[in-house]
Amino acid sequence: MPFLLVIPQPFSSVLTAQTTAEVVRFPLGYQIACLLLTALFLLTFAISRDPRSWRRLYQGKFSRNKNQPSVNRNKRIDEQLKQYGMIIAMIFLVADVTCFVMGVTYRYRMKDDQLTEEERIERSIIEQSSPSPFPTIR
Repeated sequence: MPFLLVIPQPFSSVLTAQTTAEVVRFPLGYQIACLLLTALFLLTFAISRDPRSWRRLYQGKFSRNKNQPSVNRNKRIDEQLKQYGMIIAMIFLVADVTCFVMGVTYRYRMKDDQLTEEERIERSIIEQSSPSPFPTIR
């Protein structure tokens, strides 16, 4: 009976001492990237939903001019924050979903790269001997 090593991580695979390591289901790099992109998406979306409070917070902490700023200038800043914040939030969302899909499909994409030479030969023999379900045009 082979020694069984269980790794207590989410989405981890079970490894045996006799076989090579199985492809990880959802690599740690993709998990970290998804978390960061989700946090950035939520932050930019919150800023674009309520730009006035975020502008006031920024102006209160970093503004040199403590007297009353122009109302028109503040409205323009609020409109630009809303416009660009939503665009940037959607970019983060698309990147987050892309990263998630790449992480979920990592195991299936990397399976062919980690085949041994014998497994590749066996696969080519099987593919040559079995008829294709789709007709080939020659």
